[in-house]
Amino acid sequence: MTLVNRLAESTHAIVITAFGERLPWGRGYVVHFKVQSEGAAATATRMNQTIEMLIRQKPEQYLWSYPRYKVPRGASEPPGYQHET
Repeated sequence: MTLVNRLAESTHAIVITAFGERLPWGRGYVVHFKVQSEGAAATATRMNQTIEMLIRQKPEQYLWSYPRYKVPRGASEPPGYQHET
């Protein structure tokens, strides 16, 4: 996950992470923002740690069915990696 940092360095942009939290009973959303000020490796590590922390806090709001790692055409999926097509 260094693409974000490479883009930020080449454009002198500030990296800001954001996530949306669904409020109960359909009351809307809260959007949280955080400025990332570390270097590339630290930012990638921090981003992964933040994603893990958010999933642990609100696992019901994570899109568990999202096929993050694509399976090449014609290859079988690894055991336990089932998703709807």
